[in-house]
Amino acid sequence: MNNKLTDKSDVYSFGVVLIELITGRAPFQGGRYIVNEVKTTLEKGGISLLMQTLVDHSLIDYDPKCLERLVHIALICVEENPNNRFTMVEIVKELETLIQVSHENQLASPPIHEKMDKVVKPSQLYNKELHHSTQNYDSSSFGYSGSYLDKPVHIVPK
Repeated sequence: MNNKLTDKSDVYSFGVVLIELITGRAPFQGGRYIVNEVKTTLEKGGISLLMQTLVDHSLIDYDPKCLERLVHIALICVEENPNNRFTMVEIVKELETLIQVSHENQLASPPIHEKMDKVVKPSQLYNKELHHSTQNYDSSSFGYSGSYLDKPVHIVPK
């Protein structure tokens, strides 16, 4: 909005990309901004309404709780006030935790399509109190474990 690119503006952009992946929609479609659409839908009907109306229907085998947490991560990334957004370090930690929980849930329970008869209860997804209770990390605590990659990755600097 102010044409200044910062780490926090990168976080905002990443949040928009997450929302694009969750919804399968472009950021602007028919004069509507997908971030506002997601926030409005959550305010009206919680995660259940979001799943019914905006979540990409090609996502068929996912854990609703993990999706809810992913939406929460995306919404913190697109907070208007940059000071309320995650850092990229925090995002990586949150996503690693989410991947681990998702993997554990897949091992412990049948696929979601076998549980479709159960109703997902709405929750207070967009909760700033939850964000502020999130563990804080600094750059010295960042150490990507690499445990979620099947093959070693060789990164070459530009």
